[in-house]
Amino acid sequence: MEWGRRFREAAAVLLGAAAYTVLSWVPIAGPFISGAIVGYGVSGGFKRGMRWAALSAGMGCGALAYLILSTGILAWGGNQIVLSAFIGWVLIVYSAFGVLFASLGGGIAAADIGSIFRFGFPKGDERPRPDEIEYVLCPSCGHGRKASAKACDSCGGQR
Repeated sequence: MEWGRRFREAAAVLLGAAAYTVLSWVPIAGPFISGAIVGYGVSGGFKRGMRWAALSAGMGCGALAYLILSTGILAWGGNQIVLSAFIGWVLIVYSAFGVLFASLGGGIAAADIGSIFRFGFPKGDERPRPDEIEYVLCPSCGHGRKASAKACDSCGGQR
């Protein structure tokens, strides 16, 4: 693996973690956007984008936990311990859902969108291009027609 790609992946993960730390307070959209930042940076498929975005969101959750615990917002002493434990539990569950939405955002951003939304179309360039369609001359009138046509458009003659 080349160093440029490794640097881009590391930068995407760190940028995504910072974005998660800031945007995680916006329900659903915040984590999704932070995951999309990571997925766009790492590319390479849906699963790869999900993994890197989940790692980045986990780092963002760790940064949030550090910020919350270091500021003393949650009081673990005295008669407020039950309220602090409840708020802490809600934040843990909220962060778990945030990681889920971030990983979905990363997977969608890293995936080939055309392959996700391709309904019934062949993969790649398997569809014939207009310049590759085979034409033949009608033996009756000499008019050009598609080789797959059963009758001539001009004279109605059969193959």
